[in-house]
Parts: sequence; C-alpha cells; structure tokens
Amino acid sequence: MKNVVSKTIIILISVVIVIGASLIIGVKTNASLKTRYYVFHKYGMFIDIIDREGGNRLELGYDRFTVSPKNNKRLTFTVYIDYTSNKITDTYDQGLKTYKEEKKLNKEISSQIYNLGFKDEFSNYIDLQFVAGGENNYKNLLYLSTEKPIQFNPFKEKKRYYQLLEVLKKSHANIHKVIVTDANSNSLQLDKYMLQNDLNSDEFLTRLKIANWELASYYSNKKWSKELDKIKNERFYFGSQYDKYAYNCQVMNQKAECTTILVIVTYQNGGLNMKNPYLKEDLKTIFNFFDHTMKPKPRWEILFVEPDTQKSVRFFESDRNRFKNIDVFLMNYFK
Repeated sequence: MKNVVSKTIIILISVVIVIGASLIIGVKTNASLKTRYYVFHKYGMFIDIIDREGGNRLELGYDRFTVSPKNNKRLTFTVYIDYTSNKITDTYDQGLKTYKEEKKLNKEISSQIYNLGFKDEFSNYIDLQFVAGGENNYKNLLYLSTEKPIQFNPFKEKKRYYQLLEVLKKSHANIHKVIVTDANSNSLQLDKYMLQNDLNSDEFLTRLKIANWELASYYSNKKWSKELDKIKNERFYFGSQYDKYAYNCQVMNQKAECTTILVIVTYQNGGLNMKNPYLKEDLKTIFNFFDHTMKPKPRWEILFVEPDTQKSVRFFESDRNRFKNIDVFLMNYFK
C-alpha cells in the first residue's frame, strides 16, 4: 500500500512540475503544456520537444509537435493538436514500430553502410524516419548522404548501390524507401520493390531507372541520340543550355522504357511564328520521330524555346491532336 501511495505522489508531483515549468514560460507555450500533459497522461512519459509546426497565440488552426521520450532520443513521434475540433492525436504507435525496425540497423549493419561511403543525412547514426498516413499506414524512410557526387551521365556506380541494397536487405529492417543525396542536392532512390525482392545486377539497374527519372532519361537519350542527331538542323536542336537531355522521362514502364516524356527544343531566335517558312516542315520532322520512330511510342509534351529571347511555346500531344491538320495547329500556337 505504501508503494502505491508513494508512486501516486511521485506522479502527481511530476505533473505539477511539468505544468508549473510550462506556465512560467508564458502564454505562447500553452500548446507545449498541453502536449507534455497529453503524452504524460496517455503514456506516462516525460518528453523533449524537438520541433514545432503551426501554432499561434490565439490557438487557431493546428499545432504539430515532434517529440521524443527523455530517456530515448531515437524514438520520435508527433503530437497533433486540432483547435477546430479540440482534439489531440499522436503517432506514438507508428514511431515505436519504426524505432523497432531502426534497431535492426545495428552496429554491424551501420558499419557496412559507412564503409560503402554512406552516412545518415541528418544524424550521427543510421536513423529511420517515418511518414504517417493513417493509424495503420506508415512508411519507413532512410535518408543517407554520400560524399561521392551522384552522376547519371554517365552512371558508373551501380555496383556500390547494389552493395548498399544487399546490406540493407541483410538487416531485415522494414524500409519502404532509401533516398541518397550528395553535396549538390542530387539524389538517387531505392524503392520498396528493390528492398523486398531478390534482384540480380541487371534487374537492379532496371528498377533503378524506374525509380529515378534522371537515370531513365540518361539511358533513353543515349539509345536514341544518333537518330535525334540526324533530324536536327541549323534552325533547331534538342535540349537547351540548361538541360542535360533532349527529353526528360516522366513515366516509365516495367522495362524502364520512357512512356511519357517532356521534349525540349531550342529554336533559332525569331523562328517560332508563322512568318518562318521552315517551321511547318521542322515540326512535321519532330512529330514524326516521336510519333513513329521512337519505340515504344511515348506520350509527349514539347517545349520550344528561343535561346536569346523569352519566347517559348509549350503544348501536349493531345493539344496537337485536337486540330484537323498541322496548318490549323500552327495558326493557333505559332501566331
């Protein structure tokens, strides 16, 4: 009985201390007070507040706090205060599940990740993040950084990323996506399919293309570059001074072939109008390539730009198809 009473007194004193400390800070910390009390009342734990989003003195809208238990900085979750409905919810269960998966990335696994030239982007240890999407729907994300620049043109690091994939699979951690970033903010992703299936080196490269549009763009442009070079002329070329490729892949099929693309065409200054006697023939040549030569035939969008002016013309394949012939199309888009 004495133990029960003592425990109750300790809890009451602790709550008073939490409330008192928060009140001293002032009106602006009312949400902080609510968050601390809510977590203590529901889970019996003291917390540190790591980050705050939203919130105002009038307590309108919402507040979202990222918190962690004082005795475990690696377990993080969010507390959401909705002032409209006066409800407080949290993602503790999801945070706990992610923390349990993170523990599978133990010293041995972490050491192998470091030895491959990767480290956590935000922490001094390998730290899983989670994105909440409902009570039982969440995704574990791993953000890594690399000192080696990520280059797709050409791509020479398939082996190192394949080794990273094998190390992560060996941990048996439930990871939905890995995002690797370099110092220039270039990034490469490993998706859930790669992490949960046995792939040989070639299959891995195919999945890498599907998950990374720039890698798919590099390989597709490389495949069709000779054909594209044949149709360019003194009036236009594919790509621009700001773009690496003639076209960017936006959607890929299961073979990593580009099925939806954005084509960039740089056209001579003053040429994007009906006064240009060569414009119609140039357009027909470009359309013919993407409609009939490139396989599989992609859905396309084309952006025409003039290098020294601010003039540009942009349209989708579906826009062109609305007109009965190219002459009517020209009159509507190249006035």
